[in-house]
Amino acid sequence: MNNKQLERWSPWLLLVVVLVLWQIVCSAFGVSDFIFPSPWRIWTQFWEFKEIIAGHAWRTFWVTMAGFGIAIVVGVLLGFVIGVGVLEECAKVLPVWWIYVHKKNVDNLSTIVFLGCVSGFAFGVAEAVNYSISYALGLSAGGMGFGGYLIAQLTRLITLPLLHAVWSGIFAYFVALASVNRHVGNGLLLAGLVITASLHGLYDTFSGSLIGVAIAVVSILVFIAYYRSGENLQAKISGLARAQSA
Repeated sequence: MNNKQLERWSPWLLLVVVLVLWQIVCSAFGVSDFIFPSPWRIWTQFWEFKEIIAGHAWRTFWVTMAGFGIAIVVGVLLGFVIGVGVLEECAKVLPVWWIYVHKKNVDNLSTIVFLGCVSGFAFGVAEAVNYSISYALGLSAGGMGFGGYLIAQLTRLITLPLLHAVWSGIFAYFVALASVNRHVGNGLLLAGLVITASLHGLYDTFSGSLIGVAIAVVSILVFIAYYRSGENLQAKISGLARAQSA
């Protein structure tokens, strides 16, 4: 037996030696099975209760796999929500927050939401251009087919700037509310960040499936709902202001 074969079989030889010594010690010293069962005793009990053990092992396997799958999905989701959603949404809305919350400038809700959308759209275009360059390099290097390249370019250049504008518009809506409700401003800003970062992270997690499409549609509907409710709120505030001035 050469050195390579010895290296290959040495773990198995060590296992056999350990089992033999284990059995000898248990038999020679009469060690109780309750304290330290011998390998032979373990094997006989395993064979006797093999069906029960197999049933429990099967259930344990599926519970473990389900937990592992959930952990992967939740881990990826949290990574996208916290590592991407929170950072990008804060970066996009930071100029709007600076103008209307930090500097305490006053403007109507529609203007603030519009500026948030513009900031998000500009961010989305810049990101799309960056990805577009990498896709073009991948196409020229042969790492991507033309069909995949075309789909990726259309998705990045058309869909994602729109979604970035929508998410920023939602966050800007809460910035607008915080600018006129300063006693609960931090809570409103946190609510806006949680909503937009969650939508952003969910989309990034499931962007390659129909779930991603559904999340994109939900994001647009949420934006429309918030904007329309904001317009109604603005109209009521303006009506109250005119009534008080009269």
